[in-house]
Amino acid sequence: MAHLWLWLTWGALLVLSIVFVTTTASAHTRTVSYQVQPGDTVWSISRHVAPAIDPRTTTEQILSINHLANTVIYPGEILQVPGN
Repeated sequence: MAHLWLWLTWGALLVLSIVFVTTTASAHTRTVSYQVQPGDTVWSISRHVAPAIDPRTTTEQILSINHLANTVIYPGEILQVPGN
């Protein structure tokens, strides 16, 4: 029984370590400011700032970085977008 508890404890620590490393890495994404232009969508901005990356991935990053609940944006709004 003690061995089972030990294995479960080590397993939980491993999972927590992986979650921490993943969260820390994504929290340090470099960003640049982007001013939304008339006609822009989060999708079009994603394609503009990272043309070589799947726009779905960049769109999710933009939503997350800016704490947006949906893709509604307005001209003149300043967004943080993934940058080099």
